[in-house]
Amino acid sequence: MNPFLQYTEVDDFTSALYIDDNNRQLVLRYDGSFILDDSNQKSLFSVVNNIWKNNSWLRDMEGPYMIWTGCCGPIEPLDSFKLHPTMIDNFKSNGLTIILYEPLSTYRQMLKNRFIDHLNYDQFEDNGINLKIYSSYELDSIQRFAERINYEGKIKVYTCNYQVQKYFGSRYKNLDLYCRDIFLSTDSHSDVSFENHWNQKIPHRRFICLNRRYTGVRHMAMLYLASTKNFYTGTYSWNVQTDIGYLDDKLWFTFSNWKTTQPDIYKRIDKGIEILNEIVPLTLDDKMPQPFFIGEDGRKDPPPSDWRIPLFAYAEAFAAIVTETRFAEPMPNFSEKTTNAIKGFRPFVLFAPPRTLEFMHRLGFKTFGEFWDESYDQETNHEQRMLKIFKVIDHIDNLSHNDVKYTLEKMQPILQHNAEVLGKLAYGFPEL
Repeated sequence: MNPFLQYTEVDDFTSALYIDDNNRQLVLRYDGSFILDDSNQKSLFSVVNNIWKNNSWLRDMEGPYMIWTGCCGPIEPLDSFKLHPTMIDNFKSNGLTIILYEPLSTYRQMLKNRFIDHLNYDQFEDNGINLKIYSSYELDSIQRFAERINYEGKIKVYTCNYQVQKYFGSRYKNLDLYCRDIFLSTDSHSDVSFENHWNQKIPHRRFICLNRRYTGVRHMAMLYLASTKNFYTGTYSWNVQTDIGYLDDKLWFTFSNWKTTQPDIYKRIDKGIEILNEIVPLTLDDKMPQPFFIGEDGRKDPPPSDWRIPLFAYAEAFAAIVTETRFAEPMPNFSEKTTNAIKGFRPFVLFAPPRTLEFMHRLGFKTFGEFWDESYDQETNHEQRMLKIFKVIDHIDNLSHNDVKYTLEKMQPILQHNAEVLGKLAYGFPEL
């Protein structure tokens, strides 16, 4: 099907491929339809042309490029649709850059991913993986595209994955891989004076931990938080009940072994299950989500929050326990889940891939190693990294009210610095 022959209006830009070859712009959809105008302000075509091209490093792009906003997996429009020959010729003559909005969907060849809660990416035991069988669905699609059109040279690919060249550079011969995050760029605010409206406010809640989509790591974070002394003063979103026997199926390691190897932690998780089961669902929104049991058929994630950046909630809490989408995989990345804490002028502890704090340091951010142990960031065994993060949570939990007040005052230069760095990422995100 020739995508130039159809037009379909869409409500948003989820799972779409934007193409700009310097002569024309269009958006390809899964179904073969395409968009050529910006009459729908929610379409990817409109968002890129009216917002991103003016308010991100995209304004400085030269030559043809594509942007894939698909929520993880193969780039089906690139796999399925036959692009116009003049467009292909333009790519070959002037080069091509492909920009990926979401983290790479990684998998190991010849090894089935057993995690039904996230079929689009795998979980790994540690970073000592065999790179020869480590692959990405998105990069597979781009490599196939390069081979199909006989592309000479290399297609430049921008991802949000730090160290992407290390893990995939030798596998994809037709691709030149960089970390340059369009999502973080468009999520930040350039030329805006970041003002801390609550710099005199002493938080009366200890933790804030916001979750929507289910992952086993987020579940473990919430269960451990539920066992802390200050849990009931915190702010959370969560809608899942469970029994301890289900956790083995949601994690890359055998949690039931902790009954012997980590008996104290095991008991706390068991206690957290009892507490959470009694009080879910938890939400910031007016509409209360439906609680679900973890093993229930048809279990659903809550709808998106009404509060895109709930800064008032961060102002009430001391520390953000951030549960990023990815954890047990090699390549660092972070998202609005972390930058919301920065915009709220609050410190954060990251459930994220190893070296994510290192990645943030490369971008100019400062973190909180002066105040608690951040060595968890360098721990590449994902089970051990989780245990180290639990110790940081305990440290924050045991601070007195005066400790919290003093610590937050001392953190103010770091919090202000991070807000300013975030504001500069819109136009200044480097190639890493």
